[in-house]
Amino acid sequence: METMRLNHFCRVYEHCSIRKSSDVLHLSAGTISKSIKTLEKELGEILFVAEGRGIVPTDFAHLLYPKALDIINQISQLKSKNEVSPVLKIAVGESTGTFLIASHLSKYFDTFQVSLYQLESGDVERAIAAKQIDWALTFEPQAHEGIAIHSLAKIPMNIYVSKKHQLKQHEELEFIVPTVPLGKMPTFERGQDGWPDHILPRKIKFRVDGLHTAIKLTCHSSSAIYLPEFVGGKIDELKVCTSVKMPKVQQRTLYLLTRHGDDLRKECKRFASMVRTVLTKN
Repeated sequence: METMRLNHFCRVYEHCSIRKSSDVLHLSAGTISKSIKTLEKELGEILFVAEGRGIVPTDFAHLLYPKALDIINQISQLKSKNEVSPVLKIAVGESTGTFLIASHLSKYFDTFQVSLYQLESGDVERAIAAKQIDWALTFEPQAHEGIAIHSLAKIPMNIYVSKKHQLKQHEELEFIVPTVPLGKMPTFERGQDGWPDHILPRKIKFRVDGLHTAIKLTCHSSSAIYLPEFVGGKIDELKVCTSVKMPKVQQRTLYLLTRHGDDLRKECKRFASMVRTVLTKN
């Protein structure tokens, strides 16, 4: 007995009509009628009888219907367990991965497996071009053949210090900054954290590999840290440093990187929409 015929039977049982069932299943009435007759032969039982211009289920059909539904549901569950979910490979920075999207991915990609990677600028572009990852979020994109760069949003930046320590003037303030990755050249116009060194030089106290370590160090020292507001605003032990007057409101642009031609995929658009939505809520 094929589950397809059981499915046809359930639809006819629910609508008490071959024609209505054929509309729901997008099949011809003749196909549905033939399927029901074949099922009756297999079971050795009559399932429907004529009544006026329509049909009504027999007593046997009333007994069969809940069991048929159960069989269909169980087989559907078995099939879904055996199906391998597509895997999306996304490169993110520590700030965007931990504080921006990690807690929201399951809401938007419940039918996908998602792998998150932390890669440096330059490595990101090569990984996408080599099809090792699908997309990337980065503040510092680099031009690369075959890579499309999409501007997602302007991210407000701010200076944060521990609530336990008194504010210092800019000339006294010492910063915690990211280390330059081994084998990489520093960017002299703009620091690794996006600080405008070419506009406003600063003193550096610590160079730290890892955002969580840098934040902990800031919370327990008199040093400052330069962070996106969606990160700093979520750390209870930190406050905005108002003693440093920036030349203008500081923002960093967050970019989405994809392979050329891949940016029109439905999943990619959904990911971009998710990031923008999360940013507006932060």
